[in-house]
Amino acid sequence: TVDAGSSTSYTITVTNNGPSTVTGATLTDAAATGLSKTAVACGSTPGQCTAGTTPTISQLEAGYSLPALASGQTYQITVTASVTAISGSVSNVVSVSNPVGITDPTPGNNTATDTDTVRPVADLSVTKTDGVTAVNANGSTTYTITVTNGGPSSVTGATLTDAAVTGLTKTTITCGSTPGQCTSGNKPTITQLQAGFALPALTSGQTYQINVTVTVTATSGSVSNVAVV
Repeated sequence: TVDAGSSTSYTITVTNNGPSTVTGATLTDAAATGLSKTAVACGSTPGQCTAGTTPTISQLEAGYSLPALASGQTYQITVTASVTAISGSVSNVVSVSNPVGITDPTPGNNTATDTDTVRPVADLSVTKTDGVTAVNANGSTTYTITVTNGGPSSVTGATLTDAAVTGLTKTTITCGSTPGQCTSGNKPTITQLQAGFALPALTSGQTYQINVTVTVTATSGSVSNVAVV
């Protein structure tokens, strides 16, 4: 598995099983949906890979001509890629082909595929404010609660909780002035919000905003109201 929005590194090793030396075999690591290659370097056991025989990303995706490989020699590179997919899976296919005049007796091992499940990642955040620093005993105040999905993946069913609190009694809930994904059909009741309310789907960058009006039952001291997503 790989995380959406993260990076991963593929180790590609070409081996000449002989018996002849081959010069100019072509290594191709084509562009792959859901991945964006960012760097290519010689591997930890580079074999015939050197700084001067390391392809650029463009060369590797188009097909790169390898240096001479005698029987038994290898050529190893590491390809780093950003995971641009936000769900599903990503497959990266690499192939090597012989130059004209060279016969490969076992062509079935000239292609390799690495497939990883993409684990969704969603950076959820919540803000809550009533815009004031003091409230009157027996008065009322309204808190604006905004949930934001910072992505990169979509999230469905995140739970927003605004628990009961000493000194406050919630009276009404409405969608906020910038409601985002809040509608009359997916707005919680007070009981649902205090117990934990399952939010609608939020794609990367989307918000969900509600206003919670409360009566101040405390007669002194302070009141704190906590929202959690």
